[in-house]
Amino acid sequence: MDALLHLAHRLPCIRPVRDSSGALVQGATITLADQANDNKYHAASNGAGFYIFPIVSPARYLITITSNGFATETRTAELLVDQPATLDFTLSIKSEPVTVDVSSAAETLDFTDATMGNSVGNTTIEALPMDGRNPISLLSLQPGVLYMGSEVGDSRQGAVAGGRSDQGNITLDGLDDNDQIFGTAFTGILRSTLDSTEEFRVTTSNGTAASGRSSGAQINLVTKSGSNHYHGALYEYYRPDNVVANQYFLKYNDVSTNQPNTPPFYLVNTFGGSLGAPILKDKLFYFFNYEGQRIATRDVVAATVPTPTFMAGGLNYVDANTGNTDTLTPAQVAQMDQPCTMNTFNGSPVCPNGPGANSAVLKYLSTEPTTLSTIGGDGGLNSGEIFFPSPAPRTLNT
Repeated sequence: MDALLHLAHRLPCIRPVRDSSGALVQGATITLADQANDNKYHAASNGAGFYIFPIVSPARYLITITSNGFATETRTAELLVDQPATLDFTLSIKSEPVTVDVSSAAETLDFTDATMGNSVGNTTIEALPMDGRNPISLLSLQPGVLYMGSEVGDSRQGAVAGGRSDQGNITLDGLDDNDQIFGTAFTGILRSTLDSTEEFRVTTSNGTAASGRSSGAQINLVTKSGSNHYHGALYEYYRPDNVVANQYFLKYNDVSTNQPNTPPFYLVNTFGGSLGAPILKDKLFYFFNYEGQRIATRDVVAATVPTPTFMAGGLNYVDANTGNTDTLTPAQVAQMDQPCTMNTFNGSPVCPNGPGANSAVLKYLSTEPTTLSTIGGDGGLNSGEIFFPSPAPRTLNT
């Protein structure tokens, strides 16, 4: 017997109930039972021997199949969020009252569509090391995802199977969790925590019409719930400053200015606790999670500043004929400025400070450092970018 257990609003694959000879079995009773909270689903094979569970909540289920004249069979299977699953069963003739435990952990397969992606349960979510303990960052571990690091702001960051990062769709318990302003790939508008996330599902390509409104990754998160048993945790994760690697542009700036290679300060302390328990057994439950995060860090920022040649009153330029970089001295700049002394139209002065470099502008820029960097600005001819760490502390309470 093949049983399809479907966890999303999609057209499922319908498969028949069969006995060991391959004959169709009508009227077989199939029960899914979540033993954590006694939530049950029931179905029966129809006249053609088919049955289906169109929508069930993700959980670990005990599956029981009974039919007159056949031995009762049971199996356990973990059904993950938004992942259709097909389980194969073969009913055997009942010679005496017996229950056949087919498998303690059934393998689930998706025969219903061609979606590509992975579902991840809570045990894996809590075990994986993730910067900031953000479950949505699991997207960066999926095949076909472009991830260039947390310090990169490129618009392609988080592109999935050719779809841009702002084409992703994030849902939390079925509700929209997208950042509508920035459209970043690894951030939901409502912060989720690892200890409150029961399951995580990513569809990276070949999503069905039920997946969402966009062409990129489809990310579904399901929150934990309480059960008939008390369960909880207290935790703290501390990331000290002495394990930080320097970022590329800051290191480039340090090396080019003969300064020591010093990474930016980065200290993260994440702490919290969770508790789930019953209010009424098999009927009503609660789950609570608090997580605080204190981040004492410095972001690497860039500023465009002039070159020493520019501050001395000269100008660098690229010769259009030779492609070489040439320099106009301050005297040459002043000589080129001579015609601007008076406006021939109305006789008013155009260069009130005289020809050449504007002393007021140079005085204003003198408060800034200079650079020989060829990054940013006009490529190092007269300006370039310097990089430096700037304090950016954050406090999060979820």
